[in-house]
Amino acid sequence: MSEERSAARHILSVAEQIGRKLNFLERTLPEGLLVDSGWMEQHGYSTSLRSQYVAAGWLVQPARGTYKRPLGTLSWQGVVLSLQTLLEQPLVVGGRTALELQGFAHYTAARGLAVIHLYGTHPPPGWLNNLPLNERFEFHRAQVLFMPEAVVQDLSGPEERLQSAGYEGSRNETTGS
Repeated sequence: MSEERSAARHILSVAEQIGRKLNFLERTLPEGLLVDSGWMEQHGYSTSLRSQYVAAGWLVQPARGTYKRPLGTLSWQGVVLSLQTLLEQPLVVGGRTALELQGFAHYTAARGLAVIHLYGTHPPPGWLNNLPLNERFEFHRAQVLFMPEAVVQDLSGPEERLQSAGYEGSRNETTGS
């Protein structure tokens, strides 16, 4: 009899754990956003548990290694939001895509948003262009516009900036006034 109780407690414990994990997914994974297997693993979802969730219909896999809740439409905006927030990837939408989103499409070719330009210091995950979207993503390595030293130097006056750049003398000395 005690073996039966122990088995029943174990089954109840597993059910409670699954319920807690499902509640956590409902709280942290909004509909229409996605996460990857690394995020799932980091939050305690083993490969077998993820497979069970997919088989039960609690999760869907838009591409290999990615997961989302079954409701909510997958869009490129949701993918970018997922990358930036849930997956903590420092990527920003830029270039032609940013111009089109700000209403300056008349300055670009009339193609629509077929390519989403992402800028960052590290490339996005490899599964990004395997998602079932009409748009594709193109990564560009972000360049630092101003080096930190240049910003600090720029806080000094113009004569100090000229001197630090190797120019000697001031404007009054060169003009003789």
